[in-house]
Amino acid sequence: MKRDYSLRAADWKARDEACVSAFQKAIFPQYEGLRRVRLTRMVTFLETSTVVVGTWPAVQFHSRYGDTAGVLTCVLDRRGRKATDVGVVFSGAGLAGCLRHPLAAMTEASKRLNQSFSTSLLP
Repeated sequence: MKRDYSLRAADWKARDEACVSAFQKAIFPQYEGLRRVRLTRMVTFLETSTVVVGTWPAVQFHSRYGDTAGVLTCVLDRRGRKATDVGVVFSGAGLAGCLRHPLAAMTEASKRLNQSFSTSLLP
């Protein structure tokens, strides 16, 4: 994973690391052939009374089956230290190679397009 930005504030760096780690563990392995992810714009964090929500716009996904762009979202606990939920929405037809596609067992990876995926992270 490549970042085209850097964060100076320690709390934002910690939030960024927690979410990027969660993306790498929970989302990226769901896509066969995903070779590289590039975070092209800096994350934005929104603090609410119950959670912190991070959004990474204009993310580039490079796959052996074709490239696409999308938005990654991460929900952190109220203190902003632990990722609780992560999701991705792809532009256009989506990203190929989805291992959770309903026809995954019967369809070639390049045809298993998916427009979004999200999951809660178990403690």
